[in-house]
Amino acid sequence: MSAPTVIDADGHVVEDVDEFARFGWGGQPTGDETLDMLLYRPSELRRAGLCPEATPWDAEGRLRDMDREGIAVSVNYPTALLLVNQVGPAVANELCRVYNDWAYETFTVPTAHRVRTMALVSLGDAEKAVREAKRAVTELSVPGIAVSPFVAQRHLDDPALDPLWSLVEELDVAVGIHGGRSTTAPLLPDSSFRDQKRYYAMAHPFGQMVAMGDLALGGVFERHPHLRVAFLESGIGWVRWYADRLDEAWESVENRDAAVTTPPRPPSEYIFAGTCYFSCEPDEPNLPQVVDGVGAGHVIFASDYPHFDCKFPHSVDAIRSAGLTEPVMTAVTADNALRLYGAV
Repeated sequence: MSAPTVIDADGHVVEDVDEFARFGWGGQPTGDETLDMLLYRPSELRRAGLCPEATPWDAEGRLRDMDREGIAVSVNYPTALLLVNQVGPAVANELCRVYNDWAYETFTVPTAHRVRTMALVSLGDAEKAVREAKRAVTELSVPGIAVSPFVAQRHLDDPALDPLWSLVEELDVAVGIHGGRSTTAPLLPDSSFRDQKRYYAMAHPFGQMVAMGDLALGGVFERHPHLRVAFLESGIGWVRWYADRLDEAWESVENRDAAVTTPPRPPSEYIFAGTCYFSCEPDEPNLPQVVDGVGAGHVIFASDYPHFDCKFPHSVDAIRSAGLTEPVMTAVTADNALRLYGAV
């Protein structure tokens, strides 16, 4: 029998800023020290943050690594440009357009769509985000858009973003929420931590919790009931208890601002209605029990390839040895990703 199909719901491409020039990028610094360091650092430093065995630089190397793992299709997010919303809207908008074209031509086309890339949009300029999302979906056949958990003081329940969520519903594609270190300012600056270990441990789940609260308590899920959302790279151990905390807040805490409208249903009813998905770590402790708590229909497999903390070339081996039953394994490694991203 052939091996079951595996869909990687959150891999990463590694940007080649030299190649961006072919797609109209002038090569100017972005103005953000961390982003510029990541984009323009020498090749040996770019390699330092990646899994040593990975070969993510081109379509050929990427397919070779996917075949080594046994991954049929990989849906990808950026690496350095996860920080794109840390720069001004004009530069961010241009970087998003260039990145989306580069990723499509570099990885999706040469791999016959086995390597898919989510369209990056800048939430600092909501109108331009709508335009770029529509262009990327209709012209580049992306499976969805990648957004930060928040951008400065703009949260995902900002009314200015409602046209973007309406468009995503209309186009029937996914929203992938992906943060990380250096994407949490000004709410959680890295300067507030004594070292990067503590910041790394906190940054991802913090961003996802902010996003989930904004979408559920901020009324986005109520206004956009068909919005398919993935909460990424934070594991799933936090999901059930945090949804319960949101329910408790919904029930027992009074808002001081009378203008704030509380959704009519508890947050967990939106979160577990069937349109939210959560990426698990392949070696997450007690994975069968945690998946059962969240719901097998809500969990997706993510390799995080080729980053330093991924399990390549053993991420698929790790989740297959986690003790999930065969039906749950099929849901987590294939079926749920197909519902989230469509016919990838």
